[in-house]
Amino acid sequence: MQIIPALYIHDGKAASYIPGDYESIHYLDQSPYELIELLGKHNVQRIMLLDIDAARNPEHNNKALIGSLANLAVPDLEVGGGINDMEYLKTLQYAGVDYFILGSAVFHNFEFLEQICQAKDVKNDRILISLDMLDGRLTTSGWTESVEGVTLGDVMRRCMEFGLNRFIVTDVSSDTPESGPDITFYTELIEAFPDAEISASGHIHTYEHLEALKAIGIKEVVVGDKIYQEEELMDKISAYNRREEKEK
Repeated sequence: MQIIPALYIHDGKAASYIPGDYESIHYLDQSPYELIELLGKHNVQRIMLLDIDAARNPEHNNKALIGSLANLAVPDLEVGGGINDMEYLKTLQYAGVDYFILGSAVFHNFEFLEQICQAKDVKNDRILISLDMLDGRLTTSGWTESVEGVTLGDVMRRCMEFGLNRFIVTDVSSDTPESGPDITFYTELIEAFPDAEISASGHIHTYEHLEALKAIGIKEVVVGDKIYQEEELMDKISAYNRREEKEK
């Protein structure tokens, strides 16, 4: 299983926030450069970079910073936030971004996904479909809009029909944020979509949470700053990553 730390970018700085609650955003002490350097020392193979500003308004993206980070000698970089057309995707691709996370476009611009699948210079396995569940409801536009008339399974099936089978599924509850990931939810999702590659995200706070997700067959886990800001926990993850590398 691969552990993927998620870094949020807001106004060119590393930030932390509660999904959908843009009033709760606060900045971390380290810069994005410092965090990526730190994570690289812990044998992290891929880092998720989420542009909070672009998720709210694609015109207000942090593409200059993203390009600078992508050109560093760092692990692979996957980027999400405001990727709603081929022009911006290609801009990120030319800047050195390795993977592209699509969220709102799945609901508001599915033709863009079809265009990606037809493009010769964009590989389907580099496209990650981000699907967010809040209190059991499918949401979009940075957790601010509920999606009506369609289920998580409906969206996954439609994407897979076009050859897109990599999904980041974030499942959170506003009532029990410290409860840990819903293992039953992810188990049923894996059973329903055995051909999909599913990354789990949301309410993952401890090493035990990581082990529980690996036990049910999750291949990738996205973790936030509550994990990578804890030195002792990151030491465990570093040792885990080294073992995974040896077993490849």
